[in-house]
Amino acid sequence: MGKAVSVLRSGGKERKTRRLFRRNVSQLERITNFSKTEIKKWHKLFLKDCPSGQLTEEHFVSFYVGSFQSGDSTRKAELATQIFRTFDRDGSGTIDFREFMCGMNVLMRGSITERLKWAFYMYDRDGSGSISTSELLDVLKVGFTV
Repeated sequence: MGKAVSVLRSGGKERKTRRLFRRNVSQLERITNFSKTEIKKWHKLFLKDCPSGQLTEEHFVSFYVGSFQSGDSTRKAELATQIFRTFDRDGSGTIDFREFMCGMNVLMRGSITERLKWAFYMYDRDGSGSISTSELLDVLKVGFTV
C-alpha cells in the first residue's frame, strides 16, 4: 500500500511540476520576444548544461572564456563576470532559467534602449546609477583586449 501511495504522490507532483512549467512558459512568452517553442528549446538546452536548474558563475565564466580563442583569459573572465551579474538579477549567485531567458531576450531581441540600459547596468559595477571614471576605464580596457 505504501508504494501505491508513493506512486500516486509522485504522479501528482509531476503533474504539478508540468503545470508550473507551462505557466512559466506562458509567462516568459508574455514578457520576452520568444515563442513557446523557442522557450521550450532553450529550456531543454539549459537543463542539459545545468541539470540543477541553476547556472553558476564559475560554469558561466568557464564557458564564456572557452568560447573565444583570442584575447587575454583574465580580461575575458572579468567581462564574463560582469555579464553574469547582469543576468543574475536577484543577486543569488546563480542564474535560473527565467533570469537566463530575460537576459537573452535583451541581448538577442531587445530594443536599442533595452540593450543600452543593459550595457549601462553591466558597467555600473557598484550600482550607483552612474559610471565612474574607473568603471569607464575598466570598460575600455576590457573592450580593447577581448
